[in-house]
Amino acid sequence: MVNIYDGLAILENPKLTEPIEIAPLNSIKNTQGIGVVEAPRGTLIHHYQVNKKLELEDVKLLVATEINIPTINEILTRESKRYYDEVQDLEQVKLHAQMILRSFDPCISCATH
Repeated sequence: MVNIYDGLAILENPKLTEPIEIAPLNSIKNTQGIGVVEAPRGTLIHHYQVNKKLELEDVKLLVATEINIPTINEILTRESKRYYDEVQDLEQVKLHAQMILRSFDPCISCATH
């Protein structure tokens, strides 16, 4: 209940309805922007850098699968060893590893940009 009350208080903040000033494009000089958003597979991080001609100089994208790869590797390694010690059956370990991997819902196309 407290969270609902706090949420309503935030929404009633008059600053939320004030107009936002956006700089005209021709006033942009060497600059950069970063965006972070939560998506179904996890966090997406975008970093863009433009020059004085408003041309993209650099773009870096960090997608959820790329961010999760170290964790996926660690869990797959640890759990495969643990499960093999338990069942002593490599085929069962392979099936178990596939279930673990699918739980992360990796998007290989997204991670290889």
